Amino acid sequence: MKTINFNSVSFNLVNDLNVDLTRLQATIYPSNYTMEQIVASTKDCNIIKVLDDGKIVGQYTGYTQPLAYTMNYIDSETPVISIELGNADVITQLNSLNDQISAQAETINALSSVVSDVDDAVAMLASVIGGENND
Repeated sequence: MKTINFNSVSFNLVNDLNVDLTRLQATIYPSNYTMEQIVASTKDCNIIKVLDDGKIVGQYTGYTQPLAYTMNYIDSETPVISIELGNADVITQLNSLNDQISAQAETINALSSVVSDVDDAVAMLASVIGGENND
């Protein structure tokens, strides 16, 4: 059976992890741990390891931001906990990139207004110069 270790606290996994660049989701059997103990063991966890028969098959860092904890039941009897953690470093970088993109969009909008004004001025000059040549 696969287990997941949050620092030194170990839980049996119900199924495989769902993990991407920004989020890690795991469904675990809580054993004798309360929800508060599970939250405490996963919050600000620096190293998350997935083991299969004692051998490390995955290691994850940066997933320190708690996003969701949900208790469900298998067959209405067996409690399981779904844990979702965010990668705070990547989320911060994505937010920073989003801010930069927004600032660039504002600059582009301002420049397009200036280009439009220049186009209008060129058209006016062309009509004036064209009018003088026709006289």
